[in-house]
Amino acid sequence: MSQNLNFQWRDVCAQMLKEQGQGLTTNQFMRDEADLFSLDEQFIAPSLTKFKEKKIKTKNKIALQQDFLLCESAPKEKSEIEYLQFLASVLDKKRKDKRIAIIGEPGSGKTTLAMHMAFFLLNRTYLPDAYLPIFIDFDFLRKGESLEHLLNAWLKNGVTRYVDLNKKIKDEFKNIFLKGQVWLFLDMSKIPVNYCQNVFESLEKQLHSWIGCGPLTLICQSNFWLAKSNKLQNKFDPYKILPFSHEKICQFIDKWFNKEVALANSLRQEIARPNRAAIRDLAKNPLCLAFLCSAWRLWEDLVFPSNAKLSEIFLTKLYAWNFNCYITNFEKRELNLALSKLAKMTSLTSRFCLKLALPFNVLNSRDKRLFELATQLGWLNEVGVATEDKTCKVYALCYSRLFQDRFPTRPAKSGFIDFFGNCYFILRG
Repeated sequence: MSQNLNFQWRDVCAQMLKEQGQGLTTNQFMRDEADLFSLDEQFIAPSLTKFKEKKIKTKNKIALQQDFLLCESAPKEKSEIEYLQFLASVLDKKRKDKRIAIIGEPGSGKTTLAMHMAFFLLNRTYLPDAYLPIFIDFDFLRKGESLEHLLNAWLKNGVTRYVDLNKKIKDEFKNIFLKGQVWLFLDMSKIPVNYCQNVFESLEKQLHSWIGCGPLTLICQSNFWLAKSNKLQNKFDPYKILPFSHEKICQFIDKWFNKEVALANSLRQEIARPNRAAIRDLAKNPLCLAFLCSAWRLWEDLVFPSNAKLSEIFLTKLYAWNFNCYITNFEKRELNLALSKLAKMTSLTSRFCLKLALPFNVLNSRDKRLFELATQLGWLNEVGVATEDKTCKVYALCYSRLFQDRFPTRPAKSGFIDFFGNCYFILRG
């Protein structure tokens, strides 16, 4: 594969992958050394489903004439696919379409799954036609110049540790793409809203060149995948990562605490208590579950703090997690206030939908960026369209029922507000 070159492409791919993804993406936010893990140490294989836009039913036909629309139920996923089954499907030689999109909500494990898949491909050296996995993250994509970055960034960073980069190597690099030997992973999960359209347009054009000759996996937030500006929807086979089941939550906790059996048992027992439904919802998100496990080490007497304190802890973590989405302290305060106001318009026990006039105006009346920020952060997620009117988009305000209990009329001293609930909003667009 690298004839007449003083290196092997697989060695370059292996070194780059190890530098990019040996550790969990949560490691940079953990203070305790015991909470730092390699990918293999803490990987819990998620379940997936073939993704398509859902149709959400409402309970009455005249609901679309009202501001509040009561949904019959939360959208349910069908045709659950286990991770190994997913791998077997996408690697099937008979499969013609090898352009895969892995989508999901923030913190659902998209990047972790894609990185695990890349290492899986890297280790299939026993096959004569084994793929060369190349993983390109947000820093390479935000300007929509992936071809240039592939050559001048990934190639330079990977090859120059072995030999000087020259035209012969660049030509060989292009050639292995043309032969379909490279499996390319493009991680768009951290791309800010204002870059999203440019990246989609740029990639759509570049897929007609040599970069599109081999298998390709795109990692993307659900909101961005459903965006009107996404010209790639018909060019990829999309799969959505599903929330953790109870069994996977327990597996995650046991792996996290490893030999600290007492800590693992106490957390699982606490989550299982009848009054901890909100915590169980929160734990279905791998990112939030990681934050929960990390915090469990620190809490005195192994008791959950108040909901207000939990909200503060997780909001702080979630803002930090979205470091690529620049938000000023003023915008955080405004977003918290706006979403708190929006949440107070809904019932705490029912699932409601709202027309665009309410959620869009409530957010953007304070600052025109707030609606974009809410979707970028994953706190307002598009989940489908209304059955009665396909122009009405259904959004969910999340992360979990944990944030339903209290809606203060003014910001807490920390600047954070408990505003999240499992409420669904219909936006006409």
